[in-house]
Amino acid sequence: QPDLAPVELESAEVEELGGIT
Repeated sequence: QPDLAPVELESAEVEELGGIT
C-alpha cells in the first residue's frame, strides 16, 4: 500500500515541525 507510505511520512514531518515550534 504505497498510498499509506507517503501519508505517514507527511504526517510525521508535520508532527515534527509542530514539536519543534
